[in-house]
Amino acid sequence: MRKWNLVEEVIKHHPWDARLIRPINKLRNGLLDFTGSYDAEGFKKSPGQKEKGVVVKQFTSDILQHLSECTKSFQFDDEVPAVGARDRFDLLGSIPNKAFPGAIVIEVDAHRADQVAKKFVSRSALLKDEPLVYVAIVYPGTKNMNSIECGKYFKYCSWLSEMLTRKNHPKAFLAFRLTSAK
Repeated sequence: MRKWNLVEEVIKHHPWDARLIRPINKLRNGLLDFTGSYDAEGFKKSPGQKEKGVVVKQFTSDILQHLSECTKSFQFDDEVPAVGARDRFDLLGSIPNKAFPGAIVIEVDAHRADQVAKKFVSRSALLKDEPLVYVAIVYPGTKNMNSIECGKYFKYCSWLSEMLTRKNHPKAFLAFRLTSAK
């Protein structure tokens, strides 16, 4: 077992809507404070292998528990079915502001650019009529997965969130990488 933590991928992004800054900072601090112990090889099994699913499920469950403890004002649920689609949100939370409610979506995937982009686009479309903070958390994948390309798509998703922002429906995109703690 190896210790792991989350490192934020720094993306030059548009200024976030002022109403989102507080919840974003709370969420970022909670995620940056996360540490977990996992078998390093468990993340790198080939797609479809049962062991990988177990490690990722445990990791997602640990994130949910950690956020529930350190950000008590947020309420998260896991594996939430999307209304009107056959998708599921890995973690779905709400922005704790009665005057300005919104959604927080956290998706956990291997560092594949296509996976990050596909999920960001679909989740943004499903929640187009409300404020949205989208968080992509990526874990190490196989040797064939290009981590640099994934970083490039983080930037593209950030730009898209800016383009999708409307007056009462601001969007924000954050990205974190699961890395081995030193």
